[in-house]
Amino acid sequence: MSRIKSKYENFASLKKHLQSAESKKLTIAVDKLFLKARTLTEIFASIKELKETAFAESNDFRSIAIVKKHIRYRQAHGWQFSLSKAKKIRLTAYDTTDLQANLF
Repeated sequence: MSRIKSKYENFASLKKHLQSAESKKLTIAVDKLFLKARTLTEIFASIKELKETAFAESNDFRSIAIVKKHIRYRQAHGWQFSLSKAKKIRLTAYDTTDLQANLF
């Protein structure tokens, strides 16, 4: 597979970007949720809470299936996630030279 052009050098730069980015868009706020291990149900509940407050006008991330699709999209672009035995998902690495198989 060919290397994907990216603005991130490695996982540390991606993590730093997410931690320091302002959550002006729901997508950034959702991506920040992946930094801590959570189940899909917990992630979706946090998204619903975000949509009730700061992103009331947003129509994105309406279902768990859409959250899974977003994770698959991120995986296709080098984001690597771990899935624990407790079914908790967490962003753990970034590598566009070795793309991870889809979690779902």
